[in-house]
Amino acid sequence: MRKEDKAKQIEAIKNILAEYSCVYLTETTALNAEKTVELRRAAFKNDVKMLVVKNTLLKKAMEQSDVDYSGLYDSLAGPTTLMLSNTGNAPAKLIKSFRQKKEKLPALKAAFVEETAYVGADQLDALATIKSKNELIADVVALLQSPAKNVIITNQLNHTKMADLKAFAEQLVNLSVKEVNELAQILKDEYGIEPAAAAVAVAAGPAAGGAAAEEEKSSFDVVLKAAGANKLKVIKLVKELTGLGLKDAKALVDNAPGTVKEGLAKADAEGLKQQLEAEGAEVELK
Repeated sequence: MRKEDKAKQIEAIKNILAEYSCVYLTETTALNAEKTVELRRAAFKNDVKMLVVKNTLLKKAMEQSDVDYSGLYDSLAGPTTLMLSNTGNAPAKLIKSFRQKKEKLPALKAAFVEETAYVGADQLDALATIKSKNELIADVVALLQSPAKNVIITNQLNHTKMADLKAFAEQLVNLSVKEVNELAQILKDEYGIEPAAAAVAVAAGPAAGGAAAEEEKSSFDVVLKAAGANKLKVIKLVKELTGLGLKDAKALVDNAPGTVKEGLAKADAEGLKQQLEAEGAEVELK
């Protein structure tokens, strides 16, 4: 490969990495063509981008990135398929779901999620249940709101972070995932506050109208309930939205109700719902 071509490929990989906050290194090459297509369709449906790369080019791209991927470098051996996502646990859930069909692949080599490197296939379960940084911060806030302990915490921290609530909030959102976890551990070890107890305490507190505040959903599935009168147009749109072949898209529509896409952010889910409804389909978000 010419030096100029190699530089272009490295730059292209670097630009792709910049679009995603979570990077998984996997091995998929032993899958046959049919299984590979099936995996790619499942990845597309779950907003996970798959990309087969050369380790040497990927490492160069990572080294040129503003993100510190050095924790992954030792895992750049053998065939590598990137799984990229902006939802930390999405690729892990995809791998686990696909392997429920008695598959040994994809195999996890390593992952970079929420500013932390996870190395080894034994990290898959942990990655599948990992929370985003915002979710972890929400948990910590729930701990701090525990009625049984918040006075003690306020007094203890009164002369440090809690002296300036805005400064404390800024420091909190700028913590890494590892630091947020460490803060939660400190609250448990030093003040006896645990997530389960805090959740019960907060839920028992007063809410507007005397009812407990309902937790807002952050993930939605787009479910096609019925195709409506313009079935052919709906099949075509489902094919475009999911990456399925015509036969599979038709089967999904024919067998409605069925899930078109799952685990989407609210805005994305509503956008898909509107597109399908514009063609006359009956759609709901779950």
